[in-house]
Amino acid sequence: MTQDKIKEILDMLNTLNEYFLIFLLLSFIVVGCCNPGGEPSAPYGTADDVSRYDGSDGYKSIDYTYYCKNGKYISVSYVRKDACSDYGKYSEYTSSGICGYNKLTQQMHGMNAKAQIQLLKKNGFKVDTLYYNGSVSSGIVEP
Repeated sequence: MTQDKIKEILDMLNTLNEYFLIFLLLSFIVVGCCNPGGEPSAPYGTADDVSRYDGSDGYKSIDYTYYCKNGKYISVSYVRKDACSDYGKYSEYTSSGICGYNKLTQQMHGMNAKAQIQLLKKNGFKVDTLYYNGSVSSGIVEP
């Protein structure tokens, strides 16, 4: 092999190395500069319940639930589609008329079945009651 041929091969390898370095640099710029924003805070103050999902592909979601905020049930969901995306508001669900039931549910915590049924009836609920071996269980509960 002649010296000119060796020099030509070395020049070609240097050019390939330069292209490879440029390719690596561009790849880093495109992929490596991912800096998504943080998790969104609860939109209406401290939520009654917070639920999070972390997917293996970078997908994340967070749900804030308010059981009785200003007389309404509110659920707000945020989603991050991939590891480089910011969170975006996905949905907001609002319902009214549920707060009274939630307050009763909190009051019933720790009560026996009979006391729970009496409290529901006292608050205007129709309750079908079933007695079995001396114990009480509620059937259909309708507001």
